[in-house]
Amino acid sequence: MAAAAASGRTLGDLLGAAAGRYARVQLTDLTLDSRNVRAGAAFVAVQGAREHGLKYAQQALDAGAALVLYEPGSNVADPPQPSLAVPNLKARLGELAAAFFVHEEPAIVGVTGTNGKTTVAYLVAQVLSQPRSPCAYVGTLGYGVPPAIAPHGWTTPDCFTLHRELAELGTPRVAMEVSSHALKQERIAGLTFHTAVFTNLTRDHLDEHGDLASYGAAKRKLFRLPKLAYAVVNADDAYAATIVDGLAPTCTLLRTSLRSTGVELSGRLKRAGLAGVELDIAGKFGTARLKSKLIGAFNAENLLSALGALLAQGMAVEHACAALGAAQPAPGRMEVLGGPPHRPWVVVDYAHTPDALARVLATLEAAAVGELTCVFGCGGDRDRGKRPLMGAVAADFADRIVLTDDNPRSEDPAAIVRDIREGVGDHPRVTVMHDRRAALKTAIERARPGDVVLVAGKGHEAEQVAGGERRPFSDRAVAAELLGGER
Repeated sequence: MAAAAASGRTLGDLLGAAAGRYARVQLTDLTLDSRNVRAGAAFVAVQGAREHGLKYAQQALDAGAALVLYEPGSNVADPPQPSLAVPNLKARLGELAAAFFVHEEPAIVGVTGTNGKTTVAYLVAQVLSQPRSPCAYVGTLGYGVPPAIAPHGWTTPDCFTLHRELAELGTPRVAMEVSSHALKQERIAGLTFHTAVFTNLTRDHLDEHGDLASYGAAKRKLFRLPKLAYAVVNADDAYAATIVDGLAPTCTLLRTSLRSTGVELSGRLKRAGLAGVELDIAGKFGTARLKSKLIGAFNAENLLSALGALLAQGMAVEHACAALGAAQPAPGRMEVLGGPPHRPWVVVDYAHTPDALARVLATLEAAAVGELTCVFGCGGDRDRGKRPLMGAVAADFADRIVLTDDNPRSEDPAAIVRDIREGVGDHPRVTVMHDRRAALKTAIERARPGDVVLVAGKGHEAEQVAGGERRPFSDRAVAAELLGGER
């Protein structure tokens, strides 16, 4: 997708009198990333988690930036010229983005939680899309109107990129994944959300947040936004009460549950396996049957969350259930390839937390006629504490374990595997193959018809990040190739 431009905007339009002598400077773009500067853009430099953006100011000017806007501070060095100090700049990013990337304000469904964000948002976007009234998706897969999704590399992009994408899409409705990083860093500033969805809270991103309480507090911010009309909350999750506590009286609560009927929307699981999920729906919106091609009992929770979001948009329950039944799973989310009579089942999934891996493996253990093999690794430069936990999960469920590289980034891959092996313990059938392609090949060639091979961690991703390099690599494509092209 081409970048959206806001032609004719001057710095004076954005900052008023504070623009000073730069008031008439015409701007082609706003960016926080010096690598994305194009001619005539304003490079916006604020304090980040590790460094100030001014470190890259000269690089931005050399690339053609019209000027640098920066947040002043006691430890901020004199910037290269032309530049303009803007007090409280970081707090004003949303205001600047909304003023520059002018777009009609869409009705936004925001989805947050450790697991399930992509599935829920992708389902909602599909169902809400109509020929004359499309609904866009923004999240881990990229952005666009499903199935036409352009990758962008984030779950929730930075404030300027997000507003730029929304201006480019121009859709009246958007289903958006909202990460804890995005909430902590105010990336969604300047946007109004109609509906917020909470899926669950389990261990992840503690390298960023420090502890689970801080991680949860970041998620909770989505439900404290002004003008929020609906909160769809998975009442079966232990953190649900904290999410609900303190909701504005103008926000309507819609709780979902697979365990209780004393909520606004409940589901009773009738069937869950490799053939799909079937639920009986009940509650204040009426009764219906929901049959979906999504795999696994844990996806029943995701389907209920998506259904709650659709009901919050005014859809009738029977219509919403029928539409969800026809919706396609998100790429790389419990994606099944191969299968009998001649091949093992190979399942590609994004599971990269202990809880997500346990849910996926439990589903596949129940479905496997033969042996269950788990191929996975852990990302480098991320929460080390979850590595032995994921190793223990794999040891609990899998007959065979193949440990391999995920995205090692700047870490030593052998050190990552050592961390995982602390949790694997004395499991008798563990293989270490750092080459991910070789690991998939070994696991699939060992497996027989009726066996299941789970390839976990990367899902839809088309690259592997190692040693500062990005190399093309797709679990989905490699698995399909090894199966002889069968999908």
